[in-house]
Amino acid sequence: MADITGYWFFSCSPSIWEVDLFLKTNPEYGKYTINKNHRDKIWPGQLGVIRVGTDRRSKHKLQGRDKLHPGVYAIVEILDFPIWSIDEDDEFYVDKTLNKKERFRVKIRYLKNLINNPLLIRTMETNPTINQDTLFIHGFQSATWPLTKNAFNEIINTIGIRNQVLVNVENENANTDQAITDLELKYQNAVPEIKEIISKRIERGKVASEIKKINSYKCQVCEAFGQNPYSFKKSDGEYYIETHHINPVSNLAQGSLGISNLITVCANHHRQFHYGENILENNAKDHLVIKISGESRRIEKAIY
Repeated sequence: MADITGYWFFSCSPSIWEVDLFLKTNPEYGKYTINKNHRDKIWPGQLGVIRVGTDRRSKHKLQGRDKLHPGVYAIVEILDFPIWSIDEDDEFYVDKTLNKKERFRVKIRYLKNLINNPLLIRTMETNPTINQDTLFIHGFQSATWPLTKNAFNEIINTIGIRNQVLVNVENENANTDQAITDLELKYQNAVPEIKEIISKRIERGKVASEIKKINSYKCQVCEAFGQNPYSFKKSDGEYYIETHHINPVSNLAQGSLGISNLITVCANHHRQFHYGENILENNAKDHLVIKISGESRRIEKAIY
């Protein structure tokens, strides 16, 4: 078994499933058959590409269409855990009985449809980063197979669509403590890009709005050090304030997205947390201690 990276390529044979006709419908969601050995390895928040292999369809079957060249035809996000199911809604199987067979399938979201401008294998063969992933380049007779992180990133960078891909990531509502706990569990094995997006959305969402109200739109660091805790007023009359996760959310550990892991900070101190020297001296359950220029101050946490 290859190393599980959280990035996948989904193999597609046009002579079995007419991916060109499917992608021309501009789908937002779909299901994809996976290798049964990957059923416990594929998690929500992972990313992948649809890799088309050799197109062996006859002229009669193509009905005037051009054959597809091997390459990447879509970038996708995995939305849920694989389930043993049929796929009755898919009309693009050449053999119409195949979609009615029970197999492990996973729900995906199409982040970028490349049917009109695919990234072809013959182009990627000369890329020193991508061509190291030999199974991806030469094809592999399996429904799914791990793709190296470097290869995935090089693919989307080569196409020039990184921002387009990430902006289309599925939105998740997390407006309560329980919803956040569920989200942390669901996405614990997501790839870093997805975890970062989720954390930023939480920082800007309802939970963040609640802690801003609780702290009266004040910078808790400025207040602790006896400075003016208020920034400028926005057009709606509220003071501008930002939120910061005390513990990094890179692993989405339990509690990392909750309100008790958030503090309100001005833009200057927010950047100091991220880019300056470490000012977090102690992080307890109900408070934290910040140390700046040799002076320490205690800041109380908001608790549900």
